[in-house]
Amino acid sequence: MDEYKIIHLNSDQYDQRRTDTLNTYYTFFLKNPIILDDIYNLSVDNFTFKNKLNGNGITYDSNSTELGRVVDGASLELQLVGSVQDTFEVENVIVLRNDAIKTPTNARLKISITRNVPNGFDCTISLIEVTSTDTGFTENDLILIDKDQFKGGEFTYTNRYAVFLVKSIKNRDIIIRNNTNYGFGSAQLGTWIYNDNGTLIVIQVFQPAGQTIQARINSVSYSRLDYNIDDVITIPNADIRNLATGEYGWNKLYGDLLIDVVNTTIITTDSKLINIKIDDLKIKNTYFNSDRLADSTIVNMCLVNKGINNSFNEITLEPQVINYLKINYGDNFTIGTQFALTLLLKKNISY
Repeated sequence: MDEYKIIHLNSDQYDQRRTDTLNTYYTFFLKNPIILDDIYNLSVDNFTFKNKLNGNGITYDSNSTELGRVVDGASLELQLVGSVQDTFEVENVIVLRNDAIKTPTNARLKISITRNVPNGFDCTISLIEVTSTDTGFTENDLILIDKDQFKGGEFTYTNRYAVFLVKSIKNRDIIIRNNTNYGFGSAQLGTWIYNDNGTLIVIQVFQPAGQTIQARINSVSYSRLDYNIDDVITIPNADIRNLATGEYGWNKLYGDLLIDVVNTTIITTDSKLINIKIDDLKIKNTYFNSDRLADSTIVNMCLVNKGINNSFNEITLEPQVINYLKINYGDNFTIGTQFALTLLLKKNISY
């Protein structure tokens, strides 16, 4: 055999695969068997992988006006005059715009009507979910529903229209808190970047015609995955960077700029941990890994804690004929994992 040999393996091109609760096992049959007529070292020449994780991230599409999350507002009372049960759900409730003619939209709500006191007459409307959306909305809009849609002889009311508050716009998961959006001078005009533990938020400070200087969100990128609704992102004045100059710190007066997380988006991103073992080879010096299994570990990487167990291991092989390679891919395997592994076989001249 030659002094060295390169072997390319790809998780999309396996011959056999099986899984258990902890590991996935790939078998690759070799078209041409590898005959080792001497002692060789097996090592990783190159390794890449893609492993998916899901989490609650934040997104921001400045052009989006599609209705997102809605919360209960005012005038939610009803008086029971029929014999409805304690809880009454209504679907496909039409959303009306809060204008002079109560313009209907294509958005729909699912609501519940609940007695405030058992066997009492007072009832309250509450939102269950937004079932259909429409465009043309903004954060903090008021939207209406017409109680005549569902009263059906069972209810009466004092105010015909119930009010709900638009809390978020689809794909716009964060908003600047209004009562912190002031105190900017003309020196702050321009584009600024804030790094929220890995999430990059781009903010523009501008001055609309006839108004004071204020900030708006331009974009969000590289979102981390641990946000929750009602989280608050605090931007200290010294920690924001000017995109044009690279300098940190603006001279905003009267405290920090606050950003509220009003919605979250499930985001899929790369994972962190990978462990690959190789099995069914004759090894010169048999050993046990920390898990007390004799399969030889060749890749043990943690991409988050990069200084811990971040290594490729070399294995010394006895003379043998290799007809197949069996790979044990373990630690946080999920559907959608892909890897490419290049192995180097090199003759060991020390024996």
